[in-house]
Amino acid sequence: MHIFNARSVVNEISESHLLLQLIATTYTLLREAWLHDGIYSGLFDPYSEFTVLRKDRANGRGGGVCVCVCQETLTDYASHL
Repeated sequence: MHIFNARSVVNEISESHLLLQLIATTYTLLREAWLHDGIYSGLFDPYSEFTVLRKDRANGRGGGVCVCVCQETLTDYASHL
């Protein structure tokens, strides 16, 4: 698992996508993601390789967290149920 203080994924969409590709980890936690309902999760995961779980900040700017879970992990887990 990798944990990053993203300080706004919104301003660095292409870098965030590249980061997810390069670290190729099972779980990635982004703190201070600054995501909001106007930002589609697929922008930083265009190939749908991750399940993206988000808790956007309800009011104001900044904050929020995002967890990216590798699809292979979920498939492996589901096959053992």
